[in-house]
Amino acid sequence: MEKTKDKMERTEKFEDYAYVLDFLPYGHVEDKRPIHKREPLAQVIGERYFTLLEVSVKRERNPLVMDRLYIGKGERDVVNRIKRKLKFEELTPSAKKELP
Repeated sequence: MEKTKDKMERTEKFEDYAYVLDFLPYGHVEDKRPIHKREPLAQVIGERYFTLLEVSVKRERNPLVMDRLYIGKGERDVVNRIKRKLKFEELTPSAKKELP
């Protein structure tokens, strides 16, 4: 029995906006690289699907907790790129406290 193509396709849900839960100006503490080589990161939650994401932040930007950031496919003011999806357990303690 063949699976239909519709069942095999996975629908991707993309966020356009997200709210900052935590800002890590020097990246992760566990990162072994020298501080000047680390990239600033933010842990965010998507506005529409509540997706937990880690994003790379442009060096000249310092987003505050609960700032609304554009993370869609167009030009972004604050975010360089979306690095990865996060599980709740991967959030920093500060980010966890921002969630209800």
